Amino acid sequence: MSVENEPHLNTQAKSEKYYWSRRLAWKIIRSAEFHPRGQENLEILKQTPVIFPFAPHCGHLDTAIVLKAFSEQQRSKLTFLAAGDYWFKNPIKHFIARRMVKIHKLPRKDYTPGLFRQIFNVEIPELLKKGESVLFSPEGTRSKPDTPFAERKFLTGLGALVISTEGQYPIIPIRIFGAEYLFPKENWLPNFKLAKKAHIEVVFGEPVYSKNLTDREAITEEVKNHMVNLQPSAAGVNQ
Repeated sequence: MSVENEPHLNTQAKSEKYYWSRRLAWKIIRSAEFHPRGQENLEILKQTPVIFPFAPHCGHLDTAIVLKAFSEQQRSKLTFLAAGDYWFKNPIKHFIARRMVKIHKLPRKDYTPGLFRQIFNVEIPELLKKGESVLFSPEGTRSKPDTPFAERKFLTGLGALVISTEGQYPIIPIRIFGAEYLFPKENWLPNFKLAKKAHIEVVFGEPVYSKNLTDREAITEEVKNHMVNLQPSAAGVNQ
């Protein structure tokens, strides 16, 4: 049954083309405990677009889990930077991704200096200028679930974006707890049994404005350190 024909959906949900794919992912974790925290830091979205790096990125449910922590109104202004070699080459994957969230192609292979500048100096800054906040994993791909957070490698595109936009947009780091093993890279299907009893927390940090506008590696490391300091609630999961 299509979204338009489901009588129990409200008008806003009916009109939202991203509804069904997102809901499908949410149903997988419907029995899990879900606790978003730091949502007061999202008030800044009323004033300006935001750069949202999230980590760890261990599986395909991560994007849907992060989106669930935003209000519907906030989601409407989010664009996810999606790997071009994964989400754009396969038509089925592309279809699913486009029904999850607005996506923008982010190449990961065959980078040249010119292509890098086109992406981080032109295309993504244009999204921000249009009022779109951007959501992405600075890890660049799904990582091993058991990798300690402080040892995770962040790519420097985040720093390049901050430099190219002259630090005018706030960065709100997002850290996910409790979802690492729900749909890891090696699995073809989610771990439904684990998802039923998971305790998931999505923590939004305070807005970060980097004063360093020359060294993209240092900027990326600065944001990573802010993420490291984000911790689950006392009653939550351990990391």
